[in-house]
Amino acid sequence: MLKTGFLTAACALLLVACSAADTADPPSPLTDFTPEAAFKTLWSVDTGDGYGEFGLQLKPFNATDTIYVADAKGRISAIDKGNGRKKWQIKTDYAVYGGIGGGGGLLFIGTRDGELVALWQSDGRVAWTSPLSSEALSVPAAELGVVVVRTVDGNLQAFSAATGERLWSYIHPVPSLSLRGNSDPVIYAGGVLAGADNGRLAILGLSNGALLREIPVGIPSGSSDLARLIDVDARAIIDNGIVYSAAYQGRVAALSLENVQPLWARELSVYQDMSLDEENLYVADEMGHIWAFDRLTGSTVWVQDKLHARPVSGTSVYDDFVMVGDFEGYLH
Repeated sequence: MLKTGFLTAACALLLVACSAADTADPPSPLTDFTPEAAFKTLWSVDTGDGYGEFGLQLKPFNATDTIYVADAKGRISAIDKGNGRKKWQIKTDYAVYGGIGGGGGLLFIGTRDGELVALWQSDGRVAWTSPLSSEALSVPAAELGVVVVRTVDGNLQAFSAATGERLWSYIHPVPSLSLRGNSDPVIYAGGVLAGADNGRLAILGLSNGALLREIPVGIPSGSSDLARLIDVDARAIIDNGIVYSAAYQGRVAALSLENVQPLWARELSVYQDMSLDEENLYVADEMGHIWAFDRLTGSTVWVQDKLHARPVSGTSVYDDFVMVGDFEGYLH
């Protein structure tokens, strides 16, 4: 789904056809195969309405024993992970666009109307609200007493998790055309990683928002605005001193966090979140192909193309399996 920012709604709908799911190929049909694993549904619960064709991703917050979920109409639910029962559910007036973040006993949501809202995990009561510069499509990151959220106008803003006081803000330049989505910021000891719509990954100081380094993950090319889309919408991953990042119509790259030097890069168009295990980085590209890259060298371990042109979610690792969901509601 494309984020047009200041374009009209009609133009936005037209651009959806040219987004990451755009291809002359029809979605590949599901193929017959012999299952090598058996999964069963433990429970299922209705948590409300999604955003349908608008392509917004309402990511849940996964706590120790509870999953917190928001729907498109402001309903927020706390679901017991063991049995699927609702611990509590509230109806709010907040239009949540990105999903729920959490930490320190609080939940954090960014809204369509440009608010950052903190709620208590225990019962959903509002703890505080603070104004944002624009609507938020990312999930707020909360660690070390700080909440960081990215808004569609390119503003990265930090707040006190305890009080909601604004601590700092940093503005990325926003191209005239970009994908409908923002990468979730990532907090680590002393810093924040944030992808931008100009194809760059910024590293900022957590205490003051000072720009420490900015790394190009993709470089715009082509003669049209569509060809020059280069958003970093996938959430960065930090593990063992290495940062993994990806850009639409750009690259998947691994960087040393200590000296911000590139370790490897592969040309690939990615806009969904990635996942990692002890050996590999798992990536879903814009065509629905699933890749496993050696996390240290970037060499291809395997690629699965049976989901060609089936818009898929980001990857998730469970045990010996890599999982993705697709546009028809199948889990692969």
